[in-house]
Amino acid sequence: WNLKRIAADRVWSRELAGGNRSTGYTGRGVVVAVLDSGMMSIPALTAGLWTNVDETVNGKDDDLNGYVDDVFGFDFARNTPYTVSSSRPAHGTLCAGIIAGRPDGYQRDRPIVTGIAPRAKIMPLVGNGHLGAYEYALENGADVLSMSYTWDSQTLGNYRGLFRTAHEHLAAAGVVSVGGAGNYARSRPEGWQIGTPKDIPCVIAAAGVTEDGKVAQASSRGPVSWTGVRYFDANAPLQTLSKPDVTGCFGGYPMWTRVDVWKGAKKKRLKVIHTDEAGFVLAEGPRGNSFSGPHAAGVAALMLDANQNLPVWHLKRLMESACADIGPSGRDTTFGAGLLQADKAVEAARAFGL
Repeated sequence: WNLKRIAADRVWSRELAGGNRSTGYTGRGVVVAVLDSGMMSIPALTAGLWTNVDETVNGKDDDLNGYVDDVFGFDFARNTPYTVSSSRPAHGTLCAGIIAGRPDGYQRDRPIVTGIAPRAKIMPLVGNGHLGAYEYALENGADVLSMSYTWDSQTLGNYRGLFRTAHEHLAAAGVVSVGGAGNYARSRPEGWQIGTPKDIPCVIAAAGVTEDGKVAQASSRGPVSWTGVRYFDANAPLQTLSKPDVTGCFGGYPMWTRVDVWKGAKKKRLKVIHTDEAGFVLAEGPRGNSFSGPHAAGVAALMLDANQNLPVWHLKRLMESACADIGPSGRDTTFGAGLLQADKAVEAARAFGL
């Protein structure tokens, strides 16, 4: 239901206004770096795994980029190239599946697709907030950077400015940064619920709705403020910003995982609907704005498939303008510009520059 709610399926099959062919926009040729916990070796995901063609597993740094054997990305937290395994933590796998899960057999002749951009490539990176991961994504051709981590802006202080500068450099170089707005509506005061890096102007922060279309109770609200952050504090018009930017789907739809990585109450909430031949499962149950963010990352990949020359700042503007307004009329600090609409966003991307 989440893919249909944001009209991703229409982008795959529908002939868009002004076009003379069925679009087939599926994220083909777009690389999404998923900076998270790594990825499980689920066939529906490994089929879309990005590969460093200049590196081989031989204990050497073949491409002289400073990282040994980084065939499938790099783990900056542990200084190892092993980002994919059969038992990695679930989080990165869930996000990767939302972005680019490939078709997989389900109930015999009924394949299921979990990915909004099912032909995009996934570059798994580990090391939340590690600036080396940012550099790696840029230098190795990532088009989109999907992030699930959040720093507490109240304690980060002036260090927030370093991350803002880094993301502005990524944007100028053509990398779209995206992430969930956070799950702090019930635990942090107003104005401090959306932390760094989602509070950065050029980063697309996604709030979340549940299947009934209502805002998830935990979904972080805005606004955000840059008051007191050195250098950025001097730029008065940008001290207070309306965040989040867009809204995705909070949870309750099929995601790829393994049952044995879940424990306690979280495991009990899993509803397994399909098990593949390797023992990986499609399950409903995980929830959070960590999963709203990948919706925006997937839509960005579809837009870049339609127009590879789309600048980051225009992509963000067009994505927001295509959203379906929900909640109070106009942009607000609960839903941002509204619910993502992939078909209209792709139409806008195709028309840009014509």
